Amino acid sequence: MFQLKEKRVVVTGTASGIGLAIAEIFAAHEAAVVVLDLDSDKVALKGGASGDYNEGKQAERW
Repeated sequence: MFQLKEKRVVVTGTASGIGLAIAEIFAAHEAAVVVLDLDSDKVALKGGASGDYNEGKQAERW
């Protein structure tokens, strides 16, 4: 497979669904993942293969 070590990724919509799945895949491939969602209580901070995601943030509404 591929590796994303030393790559940075920002994923939005990570509270559930496709955004969460994408963040987990990037984390499993050792990318540095920043996760964002409008609902700060549901921002997924559970770890992938490399442990925790690097950072979780609440996105702001415009």
